[in-house]
Amino acid sequence: MRFWWIVLSLLIGSTACAPDEAEDRLPTSGGDLDEVMIIVDDIDFQTDFDSMLIYAFFEPYPGLPQLYEPLLPIKIREWKRYSNAPDLFGKYRQLAFVGILEEKSDISLKVQQAIGKDLFQQAYRDDELFFAVERNKYSKPQLVLYLFAPTREILIERVLEHKHKLVNTVKEHENKRLKKLLLGGKKLARFTEHVAAHMHFSMDMPGDYSVMAKNDSFIWVRAEEAVIDKQENLTKQIKRDWLVRSYDVEDNLDESKLTNPALDEQPVTDYPFILRDNLLARHIMGKDSSYHPYTDIVRPLFQEQQQYGEVDALVSRGLWRLDLPFMGGPFINATFYTPDSTHLIMVDGFIYAAGSDKRRLIREYEALLSTIKYVR
Repeated sequence: MRFWWIVLSLLIGSTACAPDEAEDRLPTSGGDLDEVMIIVDDIDFQTDFDSMLIYAFFEPYPGLPQLYEPLLPIKIREWKRYSNAPDLFGKYRQLAFVGILEEKSDISLKVQQAIGKDLFQQAYRDDELFFAVERNKYSKPQLVLYLFAPTREILIERVLEHKHKLVNTVKEHENKRLKKLLLGGKKLARFTEHVAAHMHFSMDMPGDYSVMAKNDSFIWVRAEEAVIDKQENLTKQIKRDWLVRSYDVEDNLDESKLTNPALDEQPVTDYPFILRDNLLARHIMGKDSSYHPYTDIVRPLFQEQQQYGEVDALVSRGLWRLDLPFMGGPFINATFYTPDSTHLIMVDGFIYAAGSDKRRLIREYEALLSTIKYVR
């Protein structure tokens, strides 16, 4: 795996305006969660080129019911709007400049100067290289992205194939803001202390959650809130749940036997979905014991390996549903082993927010999962 984007970030950070006093004088950035303002050359604005950039990041966010919630929310503006008013660059938490290496426009020259000779040359050899980063250039906290390739066609190809690298870079940057918002006040000490004492890992939980049930190998927490939708003049209920379970590997836990034929057509490992459905059936009920939540396999399920410090987790996501009463929403599940491989830990978060957008809620869950670490 190439780590050029991290290396460049470190290099730029060491050569840019280094003194802490200079950074302290920077204005505070703003903008919606994960939003990226992309600046393109004037000749590329409102053309097929910037339409392709929008298309690339408008892919639906994985595991959400609404297809209009994008992988990455972006806006595109032309260079001339900002070239005479550079102070506007400080407004955005994520700012991207697009430069074509075989051209000499003002914005392309700006990008070429920012990335330096080595990355300029590497862009002609490395089919995965299409962006670099700089931090806190015009404001703080801020992530400045430089998107580049020899030609427009090559840039679009690389963005379409490797866009998740850029998306993950933005999400990691924004996770710091989310964790500060979610955990800057009171934390739920009962949750953190319980999982550390009984399950040998640590995870932070906001203080607005309440413990619903627990034992030595299990804990369930929930937060409920009523949100007023002024446009629709409605009060909407939002429920956020986390279930955490520790499984003893010696207690006849055989992943190879945990299969479900209904999952065969999806490119996922079965056992996390089977274990979570069993956990939901045991603890979460509908109107009577015959109705309980389960994983909805009509829509696609997603899976990826995710590193939380030393924790290597299999992260699964998709939709859950309950038939009576009819309810549903997105979930995200992280499954991993303790360091001694004696226990399998499952951390499952699911959301009910009928009539509300879910992207920000699931992003908050991702930020909380990023606090996971082993307790030795």
